[in-house]
Parts: sequence; C-alpha cells; structure tokens
Amino acid sequence: MSFNDIKYKIKYKLSGVSDRFSFDEYLRYHMQNMNKKSRDNILSVSELWEYEKRFNSDDYRDIFNSKRLFHNYFSSFMTRDILFLENATFEEYKRFLDNHELLIAKPDNKYAGLGIFIIDDMENAPEADGDFDEEGLFTASFMDRKDAIRNWDILRQAGYLIEEYLYQHEAYENIHSFSLNTMRITTLVDRDGKPIVIAAANQFGSSQSITDNNDETAIWAGIDLSTGIASMADIDERTGRVYDRHPDTYEDIVGFENPGFDEVMELASKLAMVVPKCRLIGWDIARLRNGSLELIEGNVTPELDLFQIMSGQGFRDLFKRNL
Repeated sequence: MSFNDIKYKIKYKLSGVSDRFSFDEYLRYHMQNMNKKSRDNILSVSELWEYEKRFNSDDYRDIFNSKRLFHNYFSSFMTRDILFLENATFEEYKRFLDNHELLIAKPDNKYAGLGIFIIDDMENAPEADGDFDEEGLFTASFMDRKDAIRNWDILRQAGYLIEEYLYQHEAYENIHSFSLNTMRITTLVDRDGKPIVIAAANQFGSSQSITDNNDETAIWAGIDLSTGIASMADIDERTGRVYDRHPDTYEDIVGFENPGFDEVMELASKLAMVVPKCRLIGWDIARLRNGSLELIEGNVTPELDLFQIMSGQGFRDLFKRNL
C-alpha cells in the first residue's frame, strides 16, 4: 500500500462521509481534495438514484424507457423519419429501406447503445461480422440491406425501430465522425413548476463506435452553462487518462464551443415541460448539418455522477430545496 493510499484512507475515515460513500467512491469524486462544504454537497450514486426516483413519477417513467412511447409525446421535436417495426408491414419496412440511403436500427427499450446498428450496403462500411443474441439484439455495428430484409421478422419480434440516419454539424463531425455526438442537457422542474438547466455535457464517441453513449467508448466533457464551451474533461477511471483532446482525431475537447448554445438551453427548457411529472431528465440533443436541433432521447437517469466527478460540484443543496 502506497503512502498516498494510507493518507487518503485516514482522510476518508476522518471526513464523516464513510456512512454514505465507499472508499472507492470517495476517491472517484476526488473528495480527498475537497473542503467539508463541498464534500457535504456531493451525492453518492445510491443517493442520486433515490432522488431520481423521487423527482420522476413511476406513472410516467415508461415514457422515457420506451422509444415508441417517447416518440408519441415528443415527435414534434423530431424531424427524422422513424418506423416502429411492431406496427409495420413487411411492405412498409421494405419501402422505408428503399427511401433512405442510410438507416440506423435501435431496440425499443435498451440503453447505452446496446443493439444499435447501421443499415448500409456494406461497400461504404467497415467489415463487421455479427449475429443475434438471445434477446434478438444484433451484435455488430453494420448490417447489409439484404440481410436487413432477410432478418425482418427477427428485428420486428425484438422490438426494433429503424430511422433515418442523421448527419451532424461539422463542428461535431470534426471531433468524431463515426457517431452522432450529442449534448446531454439535464433539466429540473423546480418546486415552483419552472424548468431550470442544472448541468450540460458533450458526449463524443471514440474508435469506430457508432454511438456516443457506449459504456466502453463514450467520452464526456462538462459544458459551462454560461458560455456553451466544454470546460471540464472526462477522466478514464481505469487508466487515469484525461480526455482534454479526442484520442482518435486529436481535436480539442476542452475549449470546444457548442454552436448556438442559448438555443439548446431554450429547447431543453421547453422539453422539460412536456411531461412535468418527470422533473429530472437528461436530454440528448444533436446539432445537425443544416444547423437545426434534433431531440434524440430523454433519460430519467441522467448520470449526474459524471457531472459531479468532472466539476467537483454536488447537487444535494439544489435537490433538497426543490423536493
């Protein structure tokens, strides 16, 4: 055991937070470097989960856990073509494929990029062999159009939807071109019924990941709400690497300026009031090539622990005031 380990364990035992935080979590939040006031404001992962359940009504949570239900409520904020296979005929499915050069397929109720793949002619796509797992989820990132037609019934039974592929704004394309790189904007409807943005981050994919929220490849960067500039770097917990630059393109992440961020904040505030019984939501919003904003999804578990790690700022006082 190193000297720092011994020193930090002593600090941990004297800090008064050992009843709420494990030692690993104490280090994860860098609480050894905080004063008491800052430490007291940090929420453990289990406490965040409890607050998320208290802010978000069980009667409405399924709206955010099902892409089909989400579309029913939020389609006015989406411009992309979407086809839910459970409600489609084979002829409608084939016609949808024919009408779009590129498509992306997603399972209805999964998260973290599970089962998502692109439907392409494979001439333009990296080679990737895949199969279906026991849940009917495809295990590779790309599928040939002919295979997509042949596997129509498997995809339908697994609850897939297919949607038009979105082309992102060049600012995000320059950082990572394989994935659609979104902004995670977290809103809270306060105790007076007014929406406030409490945190924001960029989400970037890496390597050849086609999603920006894959647990293994996603890179986050905290956004300064007053400027729209990414000012807080993600840290790889396994290696300690700080992602101030993108590991593949070497483009600056810290200092990245999100175009038209005031417009993003305004959109998030509008979204927060569509289902106000779910008061704490993380919205994934993309800036498209033509400059418009596109809502991708809403999350009842907005991963605020990552914001606390990057910023060193907690949410306890804010949440207590607004229960």
